[in-house]
Amino acid sequence: MNKLKICLLWLLSAFAVGSAGAQNSRVVDVVVTPDHADWLYVCGEEAVFTVRGIRSAVALDGRSRTHL
Repeated sequence: MNKLKICLLWLLSAFAVGSAGAQNSRVVDVVVTPDHADWLYVCGEEAVFTVRGIRSAVALDGRSRTHL
């Protein structure tokens, strides 16, 4: 019975540590929004887009990135 309790406690603590680490992810979601809601443009019309980066539900406004 003690071994089962120890095993469950270890499993729960490993899950908690894994969940906390996932919040500090380096993954950035990129959201591209056009100035036309329907994404339709006439031939020759300039398309204007807003590009935003979001990491952990926080916008990365004002930061520059190099695009290759």
